[in-house]
Amino acid sequence: LEYARLRKPEFDSIDIENCLKETILLLKHGSYLHRGADITFESDVEGVRIYADDEQIRQVFLNLGLNACEAVRRDGSIYIRVRIVEDVLEEGSDKTRYAEIEFTNDGPRIPEDVLEHIFEPFFTTKDGGTGLGLATAGRIIESHSGSISAENLKEGVTFRILIPVEDKRGRIGI
Repeated sequence: LEYARLRKPEFDSIDIENCLKETILLLKHGSYLHRGADITFESDVEGVRIYADDEQIRQVFLNLGLNACEAVRRDGSIYIRVRIVEDVLEEGSDKTRYAEIEFTNDGPRIPEDVLEHIFEPFFTTKDGGTGLGLATAGRIIESHSGSISAENLKEGVTFRILIPVEDKRGRIGI
């Protein structure tokens, strides 16, 4: 029901770096991370703000973080990075400045036939899973004029989010 009735975002100015750091603290100090696994955080965006719904963005970061914690082995690694990039998400539009947030883990790759469906509602490969975590994350990011994608690496997986940044005058994507 939460997926079907995803509430309209209540936008506010959010410090993206602080939001990610708080999510990482929760992951590290909860029972989510396997003993011996590690989370590394890298940021090039001190003071950068996005215009977003704080609760919804935290939900996305927590969902991706929890999935990464489940994917890594006891001695595994999760790498979270945030930086500024310029990109064009829609054909015919101008380049926009985005916060690019990457959640990378060194767990198993996602089979290619599964990868193309992971953001679809009710699609899951987990026993007891609902298939709504990534679908909800996708809807939230889209409602924030951003994008979310997943890519297999040689070892592991990276989830990449792009969210428009706010300039010093409060305008988005300048």
